[in-house]
Amino acid sequence: MKRAILRPRRQNEVSVNRKSTHQRLTNKSECSDSGTPGGDSLVKRAADTLREDILRAVPTGRLFLGSELELMSRLGVSRPTFRQAARLLQHEQLLLIKRGVNGGFFARTPSEQVITRMASVLLSTKGTTLRQVNDACGPLITEALASIARNDDPDVRRRVRIFWLEASARKLELELDAHTRARLVLDFERLIGELSGNPALMMMLNVMREIIRSQRYNYFDMNLHRTTEYLTFVEKVASAVLDGDVEICRVVCQRFFAKVSDWLPEGDREAIRAFPAN
Repeated sequence: MKRAILRPRRQNEVSVNRKSTHQRLTNKSECSDSGTPGGDSLVKRAADTLREDILRAVPTGRLFLGSELELMSRLGVSRPTFRQAARLLQHEQLLLIKRGVNGGFFARTPSEQVITRMASVLLSTKGTTLRQVNDACGPLITEALASIARNDDPDVRRRVRIFWLEASARKLELELDAHTRARLVLDFERLIGELSGNPALMMMLNVMREIIRSQRYNYFDMNLHRTTEYLTFVEKVASAVLDGDVEICRVVCQRFFAKVSDWLPEGDREAIRAFPAN
């Protein structure tokens, strides 16, 4: 029997084998599931990069990002890693995937309603109380109204004046049902969020409103006395806004929200529970 002759590997063979091993390790790291630290890092980096591309694309209106192969090449990742990153952005409602002719990956703007609803649900699960909502809302509303007071845009002032006049008229109709009285509060807060010109303030006020809506007013009754006080507040603060008096606007807000704090119940009974929306 002939003995096998062992010959030393050539240098280029060693180099090729090392390169092949390195490539397999890289691919294994990329293709690892989300529980693997290496996989997590690659997926997160790809998602972060693509998210930034989306945030730059949305304001321009150029929503088409590319095909799967184009985006994989641009991000420098494998197909499994890219698809995990894409799923993350789909869950964030930032990415739209279309199949077939004229398909591809498109940037999208997430639904404001969904975002505020989820934030409301999250705060509800943390046992957020009406007092905490009031403590957060007061400074937000004060700052929004101060911004409006500094704004001399005729359309903004017209809308404030209309709401003021309507609020004054509503004081003669306080036999309105509880739901309608509650809508007065929500409508005014929605208006000042829109007119503030500050998207961050508007979003945070939307979240606060959503929390109150989910409560369905089971633990906080906008009775006739409180509705009268609220409409009086609207009249005073609208007058200050139309006069462009930021300081008076702030004082009126501070006094009113201190009064609201006295209306709130104490203890665990004020914890907000999540209810389906109307």
